[in-house]
Amino acid sequence: MDFMIMALTFGWVKALKKLLTPEPQRSVPVGDDPSHRVAAGYKGNLLATPRDGVSTLYDLSKDSFQRYADRNCMGNREFLGQYKGNAKVKHFGPDIEWRTFEEVGRASDKFGAALRSAGLVPAPEKCTLDKIKTPCSLAIFENTCPEWMIAALGAFSQSIVVTTIYATLGIDAVVQAVNDGVISAIVCNKSNVKILTSRIKDMKTLKTIIYTSDLVAPGATIDLPKAPSGVKVVSMEDFIESGSTAAFPPCPPKATTCAVIMYTSGSTGKPKGVTITHAQIVAAIASGETALGIRDGGDVYLGYLPLAHILELMAEFSMIAMGCTICYADPKTLTATGAYPVGALEQFSPTIMAGVPKIWDVIKKGVQAKLALSSPVAQFLVNTAFEARAFAIE
Repeated sequence: MDFMIMALTFGWVKALKKLLTPEPQRSVPVGDDPSHRVAAGYKGNLLATPRDGVSTLYDLSKDSFQRYADRNCMGNREFLGQYKGNAKVKHFGPDIEWRTFEEVGRASDKFGAALRSAGLVPAPEKCTLDKIKTPCSLAIFENTCPEWMIAALGAFSQSIVVTTIYATLGIDAVVQAVNDGVISAIVCNKSNVKILTSRIKDMKTLKTIIYTSDLVAPGATIDLPKAPSGVKVVSMEDFIESGSTAAFPPCPPKATTCAVIMYTSGSTGKPKGVTITHAQIVAAIASGETALGIRDGGDVYLGYLPLAHILELMAEFSMIAMGCTICYADPKTLTATGAYPVGALEQFSPTIMAGVPKIWDVIKKGVQAKLALSSPVAQFLVNTAFEARAFAIE
């Protein structure tokens, strides 16, 4: 069968072409420093912004909230619990909960105002991690979900820095980040409130814990501990609502203001905080728009990689800039293997998604397992179509 597929799809032509064609040069140095590179063949100037008048993530998001007001910005599935007690399969409702760009904009503005009411202050221009002396940073210790982005957007509306911490890291990493950045507020999952409050004595600047209910089933019994003296524990919904009456209009950041302090995963030692400015992320978004070629897109992006990583953060802000819809999932529920009744890929039908080799391999194995149950004719047709498409792309 493999020989027939190769013959029908001109696989031998592809193999010969690959053998005879040298690997193309994909980037070239810029200036004297060989580490500074640009895409090969690009003749224009280095990009700084996706559109005129946009120099920060606040500028970018505000423009999109107005430009695409009635378009769906974020979509999420209702989590109903584990399917029939199977801890490896999550049960989701049939409907998608949508938020429009206008709704996300309103919620983020309220969240930002609530942060100011909670005692956070705008970050000074050109601040770095070692120079932070005031409560100007919000920590986010949560998996990728709509609330993560709304919290970040709200912080940016008040020139507040977002400190990202991988949700897979332990409490010690959180303690380190809170103490490094003089952090007074943190966003976390409801399931992590207990462990945070248990270490509150080690985080003397932490005064507000805001929890989400992402992947917490309705009626799930997660007992919230009594808040320690001087610390407020509040749900994301109540915190956003409190911003409705807060007298803090937006306080836009400057291009050189720090946008995020992104902690590394700690794979090579103690996690380290990396400072990234608004201008740097906006420039990366401009490059992404050019590379993807999307303008006022009707595309659907699947957000599932950690937002604590720059790839996912930049990708999602790129989607907001281009008016695309972001649908949220987690890596284990992309296919029906880990989700019921269907996986996120089938329910959301994304047209764009970012990924890493491990994720692509998981998806491939899922498809191969399902295909193995099909008839030989179906397997032949799918394999032939795949090879033909791959050949056309190359």
